[in-house]
Amino acid sequence: MKRRSFLGLGAAAAFALSGKGLGAARAQPSEGLYFLTARQYATLAAIAEVVNPAYGEFPSAEELDVAGKLDALLDRMEPGIAAELAQGLDLVGGGFLGLVLAGRTERFASLPLARRQEEWKAWSTSRMALRRSVHKAFTALCGATYWACPETWPGVGYPGPPL
Repeated sequence: MKRRSFLGLGAAAAFALSGKGLGAARAQPSEGLYFLTARQYATLAAIAEVVNPAYGEFPSAEELDVAGKLDALLDRMEPGIAAELAQGLDLVGGGFLGLVLAGRTERFASLPLARRQEEWKAWSTSRMALRRSVHKAFTALCGATYWACPETWPGVGYPGPPL
């Protein structure tokens, strides 16, 4: 390989790994963000869609803005815990860490749903404790936030809390 080709390939790889070259984030917050960056929000919205996809009469996590509700929650959390959760989103999100941890150059949020589901399952069974912990934390947060929404209650026959 000639030096010029090698340098061009290196520049293209750096651009792709920076997250600017591949897969723009699809999710946009319904309101302004409180704590997360736009990239972290997109990753969280993509995780929430994997954890709670639309099914029958149940709305999707996107329809309920689960990621937006969690962003507001993170803003009110103890700062150290919120920062660790944001770092977890960076790990899942992609770029260089996506290549190292998941062997992909695309951002998690830009993957098709089926591929995100496969990768999220791989995080749950990873040999790396960090990946399993991140999976467990965000699966629990997204699930709890989704089922706390009154729009999900009729589907399971829950009339709501007593007055």
